[in-house]
Amino acid sequence: GKLLKELKTAAKKDLPQLARELLARWPDERIKLHTIARALEFRREHPQLLSGDYIPLACHGPRELQQTAFARTDHREWLICVTPRRCWPAWQESQDEAPQSSWPLAEWWRGTELVMPAAAPRRWRHILSGAELETQTGDAGPTLALRTLLSSFPVAILQGIS
Repeated sequence: GKLLKELKTAAKKDLPQLARELLARWPDERIKLHTIARALEFRREHPQLLSGDYIPLACHGPRELQQTAFARTDHREWLICVTPRRCWPAWQESQDEAPQSSWPLAEWWRGTELVMPAAAPRRWRHILSGAELETQTGDAGPTLALRTLLSSFPVAILQGIS
């Protein structure tokens, strides 16, 4: 109740600042609550998109098997979800080596890229952090670097913006 209301108010006021605060305190149960609340809000605002085509996405690079990613599209709008897998040992290792309050796992994703559908937009908005991202053109076609994609929040829900 109260915690959810506080998160929604903070997200409306300054979403990037809220994401930075949550990430600095990871692990924090508010991250999961924020993710669920924003995802449900997006779903309520875009019902046709979530009933659109499902497209599994692949990654290339050293951490290509340590994520799950997919796109949804109704051929007008696009949504991409990326969820890391099996990265808790990397978090623990980073804390053993140099404990810190900031998110160290962005660098862990270095060299791994999400391969985007050719028809997908080039620009994206991260609905959990407010970050804006742009695809790069690589050998496999348009890609998004997971290092960039997961630097502002530990999971990603992206809305195509152009």
